[in-house]
Amino acid sequence: MRLDGEVADFSWNACLTPFSQRTQVLAALRHAVADQVAISRNAALSSGQPLVCSVTGTPIPSATELHIDHAAPTFLELAEYFIADNGGVDAFRILPDSGAGVSYIELEDKELEKRWQDHHQERAVLRPVLKRVNLSDLRRANGPGTTTP
Repeated sequence: MRLDGEVADFSWNACLTPFSQRTQVLAALRHAVADQVAISRNAALSSGQPLVCSVTGTPIPSATELHIDHAAPTFLELAEYFIADNGGVDAFRILPDSGAGVSYIELEDKELEKRWQDHHQERAVLRPVLKRVNLSDLRRANGPGTTTP
């Protein structure tokens, strides 16, 4: 259990198993657009409008219950199209870990990363959803790694 009362799934096997190239590339692409997701979240919070889940129509009671999700096309659809259009998953190089204590998976090619950010900015449809919907219903419907907190 975390300090905030949330329970985190944990698996020793997952910790000890190296990430596949595809998993690393998807993580790097997700990290590269984190600012866009944060901007969307901040806009929803500061709009002055009631927060409502785009999937269920249910009010979102607080910022802690707000997640931002990709409507169609999903994050995975956007990412897979971009990956295929740029030489496939093996054409993407991951920046080696800096060892500075905070670790992100990032693309080595910053020009490619910028093209991905532009691609995402032009095509992503971000929407507010309830945390529980994002972490359960949408994950089941779209597969793991397709929704964004």
